[in-house]
Formats: sequence, C-alpha cells, structure tokens
Amino acid sequence: MKKQLTNIFKSKYQSIEESNTWKDFLKSLFKNQESAFYNSPIQQVEDKRAHEDVESILEFGDLKLADDSRILFYEVKLKNHKHITSRVGLRNIIHSDVIPGDVDGIIATYFNPTTIDWRLTFISKSLYWDDEFNEIKEETHPKRYTYVLGEGESIKTALIQFEWLFKQIQNREITIEDIIKTFSVEKISNEFFKEYFNQFQSFTEFIVDNDNAFSFFKSQVDKNKKDKEQQEDAEKLVRHYVKKLLGRIVFLYFLQKKGWLGVPLKGKWDKVKRPSCRNCLKITATKITFTMRF
Repeated sequence: MKKQLTNIFKSKYQSIEESNTWKDFLKSLFKNQESAFYNSPIQQVEDKRAHEDVESILEFGDLKLADDSRILFYEVKLKNHKHITSRVGLRNIIHSDVIPGDVDGIIATYFNPTTIDWRLTFISKSLYWDDEFNEIKEETHPKRYTYVLGEGESIKTALIQFEWLFKQIQNREITIEDIIKTFSVEKISNEFFKEYFNQFQSFTEFIVDNDNAFSFFKSQVDKNKKDKEQQEDAEKLVRHYVKKLLGRIVFLYFLQKKGWLGVPLKGKWDKVKRPSCRNCLKITATKITFTMRF
C-alpha cells in the first residue's frame, strides 16, 4: 500500500476524465462502497463568472460513512493563471457546497494542468444552536486539513496519515472523525517542532564542544569578565547563531516548496524545475570557508 500511495502522491495529477488512477485509489480505500463513485462525473459550474479561476468543478462520488455522515468527492481544475498555493482561495471555491444536515464534508483535489503539484483537501463544517438559539459554527481549518502533493513535494506526512487510515479500514468501518484525523496534521507539526528543537540542541552542543569553532565565539565576548561569565556569554552567542542558521535553512526550504528557488531572471517561477536545497547547500559548502557573521 505504501508503494501505491507513493506513486500517486508523487505523480502529477491526472483528471478523472483522462485517467481512473485517483478514482480507483479511492475505490480501494472505500472498498465496500465502490458504487458510491459515479460512472460519469457531474459538472458543478453553471455560471463560470462566479468562478473566474476555475476551468471545471466535477463531482464524482457520494459516500455514506459508518456514522451516517455524507461525504462528496470533487475535482477542481484551475485555469492556467491560478496556482494551487492559495489555500483559503481554493477552499472557498466549493465551501458553500458543504451543507450541514445534507453534506457533512467534501474531499477535493485541486490541480492546474500546467504545473506539477496538486492539492488534496478535506472541507467540513457543522452548524448547531445553543440554548439561546445562537448559531454556532465549527469548521475545518484550511491550513491544517490540506496536503500539497506531486513531483518535488514532500509527501511524508500524507503517507503516514493515509497509511493510518488504511489500517483502520482493515478492522472496522470508518467515520467522519477518521477522515478528519487523516487530514489533520497538527500532531505531525508538533513532532516536527520537537525534532527541530533536538536538532537545535545537537548543533549547539557540537559547536560548544569543538574547540576550533567555539574559539570564534569566545573571541567575541568581554575579556574583562570572569572565565565562567565569558563561557556563558559565548554559549549564548552560539545559541543565537544556531537559531538564526536553522531559521534561514527552513526559509530556503520554504522557497523551494513555493518553487521560487533557482528561477531565472526572465523565467516564470512556476515553470522551472525546482532545485534541491540539499544540493544547493552541498555546492555552497565547497565554495566557502567556515565564516560566521552577525
């Protein structure tokens, strides 16, 4: 299953009108409800003026979960000028189609045929009233309930979450809560920050324990202070340096993810092959010496 997921998540998205890959994957995921997926998709865009960024919106499935929640499956094909990086903008395209009491959630794919990445999103909201008949609304957050997939994207989180969902399906029927957990990356984000802190500590300790590296920082502190105070001040400088360095590395990966790294001066940022930050750092490391600036 991991190999199948990797092939799908790492590939360029193909419309369900051109390929059955995505629909077949969903049928294998919800294997007892293959009939929930239509033979022919339903076009949902009547007035294209209301969706100026959209080429087509297709509904191709209607699924009832174990808790009687109703999930629809949509495919949104974007026009060439629209990119899949706009989480909120894309979500709002079909947000009004999630109707409490009728439809409880939508699993949607967004893609632009001219780009290599695509977005997989789960949208859900619920409406209810308190004792004073005030309307209360809860809904999924676009930042935490969506994955960017495709060639050049990191799919580690999506793989972990969907492998978990497949394990649940082997033992029982799933509910909307299972779908929400599959798309919720908050736990994974917490693990990232925990590992980020571990890297920060390891890097800091490495510099402090390396006499050649640490001597640079010790040369920056006030020599009139006691040895213990000089040591503490130097270690503080190391921590500031490591914090800044890791922050810049993360920023480079952000640029890589956006496709803004290595764009020619006269080129288009969404048309170039994305270079790897890891390769860029290797190349840079061969050209520079160990230099630190504050």
